[in-house]
Amino acid sequence: MLSVAQRMPDTVTSPCCAASAGESAAAQSPSAGDGAHHDYLSEYSSSAIVARPWGGGRAPAPPVRSGTPAEYPDRSPIRGFLIDLDGTMYEPEGLLPGAAAFYDWLNASRTPHVFLSNTGAKNSGGVQKKFGSPPFELSEKKVPLSCILTAAETQVDYLLKEVPRGARLFVVSGGSGTWREDLLSRGGAEGAALVGTWDVRTSLSAGEAKAWAAHQALCRHTASKAVWVVFFHDGEAFGLL
Repeated sequence: MLSVAQRMPDTVTSPCCAASAGESAAAQSPSAGDGAHHDYLSEYSSSAIVARPWGGGRAPAPPVRSGTPAEYPDRSPIRGFLIDLDGTMYEPEGLLPGAAAFYDWLNASRTPHVFLSNTGAKNSGGVQKKFGSPPFELSEKKVPLSCILTAAETQVDYLLKEVPRGARLFVVSGGSGTWREDLLSRGGAEGAALVGTWDVRTSLSAGEAKAWAAHQALCRHTASKAVWVVFFHDGEAFGLL
């Protein structure tokens, strides 16, 4: 299980930013006295980034300018990016203009990055699949799973850490429903054994719901966290009451 903080340094050697520390330092720090500064945007925007018409997954490459250091991330104190998805990289109709060009630059400049999503309905594999399908195709190569983290995955990690043995969980889910597999895989053998002690339900009768509420009331003063209501869902959930 990797947190955002763990993923960012790991990207130095991961496929999304495979550069050694020496390469990174050499690219970011000009040698003394040469007066030159490596400009990834100048190097890649005219060659590595292929412009396509809107709808083809690429926006035209940005013009190369000799601006101030603040205009270029590789000349600023910023050494990595945490990137939102909906409204930042894409919208319902497809990729936003410049999204694919930005991703090309991240890889070409070996800049550490993690795509973050607040979706509770899919894991990083779901985001990876979306980025590989038109009109959301970001690159010819798959976006590495190590560069993606979703709310569904962080919630699984939280449950594996906080929910005790023998607890009861009522799960409201949507989307691809990968939460079951994630619960059994993200904690390894120890986590899977813990999940095996839980009573996990996706539906309850009125009588069962009352019994669970009574059970929680009896355990309330023991701090046992006996009953949990868990949402792996996006948007509103109707028909629960």
